Amino acid sequence: MILIGTTRIGIPRGLFYYELGHLWMRFFEELGCQPVVSGPTTKQTVETGARLAVDEACLPVKTYFGHVASLTGAVDLLFVPRLVSTERCGFICPKFLGLPDMLKAVVPNLPPLLMPTVNEYRRPQWRRAAAQIAIGLGLTARQGEEAWQRAQSATADLPPPGAPAGQGEADLTIGVLGHPYNIYDPGIGLSLLGRLQQLGARVVTPELIPLKSSGDPLRLGKPLFWSLGRRVLRAAGEFRQGAVDGVVHLVAFGCGPDSLVGELVEGYMRQQPSCPYLLLTVDEHSGEAGLVTRLEAFVDLIRWGRAG
Repeated sequence: MILIGTTRIGIPRGLFYYELGHLWMRFFEELGCQPVVSGPTTKQTVETGARLAVDEACLPVKTYFGHVASLTGAVDLLFVPRLVSTERCGFICPKFLGLPDMLKAVVPNLPPLLMPTVNEYRRPQWRRAAAQIAIGLGLTARQGEEAWQRAQSATADLPPPGAPAGQGEADLTIGVLGHPYNIYDPGIGLSLLGRLQQLGARVVTPELIPLKSSGDPLRLGKPLFWSLGRRVLRAAGEFRQGAVDGVVHLVAFGCGPDSLVGELVEGYMRQQPSCPYLLLTVDEHSGEAGLVTRLEAFVDLIRWGRAG
């Protein structure tokens, strides 16, 4: 029996949490529930997820499995939306679609799942999903929709979870490309954003700059299939036009879409020698020492270039 006010809703700190986490938490609070977010990504989180997930899964998906495992036994319900599309005429990785089924197949003692399907390919559906969640909690569809509207209003101006804050004076501006769940999760991204700030650089990400153009800077002839890949391409276009002094692109090994998008972005950025570009690929075996060395060399190269 679900008792609103005492129901603990588990939210794994992974994947689209780094884009919609604030909204999800506020929504469940508006419904009278207690959202419980898993802890920050650690080596143990990754190792646990890697044991549970299939070998072919990318690092973010393996990490997500680890976060889910950490919530088992600590929550009453687990929020795992079945995401098909998050914008009109675009899709995301099919692993997001299959997450609930994969988790149910391999995670022991899994709590009951709240798994609304969201497919915004043709029309907005998050409000409909909110209504489904409310009904599943014993509330009305209208209560769910109204709670979603209030949550949207309250979190509209908040930066993504994990976004850099409190940046001081810096002599360099570095643009960081990548999916939010890679660059904002310090466990997956090996604290990339913080390390760049420690090196004296101001950091900007696709979510922190206005993407003026909705088009395709690469002129591919048709829209890219993946929504997150489109955002990376658009941000690369903004960065290459002089908005930053250099660009770091963080990708996860094993990501199918990024294997293509990464090649496209690298070729595009190499056409502008005045904007240095660094591609970083991470997996569960990546170490911080190698990352720090490459970042230090990259930042030094930019400063030497500016000094003539």
